[in-house]
Amino acid sequence: MKIKKTASIIFIALFLITVFGLGAFVVLRTPGTVSESERRELAAKPQMTMKSVADGTFFTSFEDYLLDQFAWRDTFRRIKAVFQFGVLRQKENNGISVSHGQAFEIKSEMEEKPVNVYIKRINALADTYFSDGGYNLYSTVIPDKSMYLSEGAGIPYVDYGPIAERIKTETSAKFIDIYDLLDGNSYYATDSHWKQTEIVDVADRILTEMGANKIDGIRKNDALAPFYGVYYGHSALPLPSDEIVTLTYDTLDAVKVLRANKKTGVLEDARLYYDEYITADDAYDVFLGGACTVIVIENTCNPDGKTLYLFSDSFGRSLAPLLVSDYGRVVVFDIRYIKTSRALETVPPEQGSDILFAYSISAIEVSDNLQVK
Repeated sequence: MKIKKTASIIFIALFLITVFGLGAFVVLRTPGTVSESERRELAAKPQMTMKSVADGTFFTSFEDYLLDQFAWRDTFRRIKAVFQFGVLRQKENNGISVSHGQAFEIKSEMEEKPVNVYIKRINALADTYFSDGGYNLYSTVIPDKSMYLSEGAGIPYVDYGPIAERIKTETSAKFIDIYDLLDGNSYYATDSHWKQTEIVDVADRILTEMGANKIDGIRKNDALAPFYGVYYGHSALPLPSDEIVTLTYDTLDAVKVLRANKKTGVLEDARLYYDEYITADDAYDVFLGGACTVIVIENTCNPDGKTLYLFSDSFGRSLAPLLVSDYGRVVVFDIRYIKTSRALETVPPEQGSDILFAYSISAIEVSDNLQVK
């Protein structure tokens, strides 16, 4: 009896030490600001005021703060994720599912509004800047990897067909469908982006549809590893790492690359691939150095060739090098971060050039970010 009583006292003491000790650790320690695994800012400690206490916002914010600043948070997140997938046999954790070793974000529906906005903005771009001057307009939609994986995993998914059909019929650009050239393995296992090594056929079809020659003599550069994509942290699962393999060919070996300076907007010397970024928070920045308002890839082997203006999101940074082969230059505009008018002041469009709008489903979902003016 005495042994049981002693054991109970020890258990209660350990419980209290754990609960209050962890609580004190969270309150007293210097709070973190960013979750590297989730690639997001952590909740900051809220200020207590009469108003925030009275309306309850302080307690809600403080609860978020405690959850984000909890000791060994990533370890507990991983234990929870493994338990949900492995023991409870649930199909998702934090909105991320896994099928055939591929992690993907669950997208159960696509509202009409962002598609409507996207169509309006593409047409506005065409009408405002490219209605005169003999420009050739093309568009494509980059499918989300969930569209290839959700159905087999028994998870609701966004139907690509109606989205593509609307963009094809309701915009003035010639639509290039690439859906059949991709599958789940065309994307990194732990990330939303496609692999450059798996989109050569995509680039070839786009080039063919635009009347340009296909790429010839593709070669692989050395693999860069390890690469942990955005879904690695979001899922909290112990998924195996990826690797990034970039491509080159004779023409690409001789290109000159320019990037707009973030502060001044002036074009400065740059590179196609930044191998050292494999260790960065977002290793996909290996391609063209990451997000940038204006990037120019000049083909020194064909300086008098036509120009291709590529309006795209992050997916375009791995696609653009594969489109240079038969052009004098490829100019990449990311109008999520700059007004189109300012982008075109940096590199004015040449009459008779080709214009390609190539946006992912994820970018279309937030098409309000596209700055047409």
